[in-house]
Amino acid sequence: SFKTRLETEDGFLLMPRGPVLLIPLSAIKELISDPDAFERDTIDVFVRFDEDRIVVFYKQRERDVTEHVLGLWPN
Repeated sequence: SFKTRLETEDGFLLMPRGPVLLIPLSAIKELISDPDAFERDTIDVFVRFDEDRIVVFYKQRERDVTEHVLGLWPN
């Protein structure tokens, strides 16, 4: 499952929305600091596409993941 792979930092999140992102799960896990996150049923992580960067966020923490775009962006 996504949650299991995220916890072990094994794999990538593929996000094909306009620019295609291939984000390492280790980069996403760095955002998750609450100790009980992996005990819950779901972990809600969001991706925001700004004009000049792409950001993954979880609760109040965020990380710029623009470097993980496959190809050129912005056009």
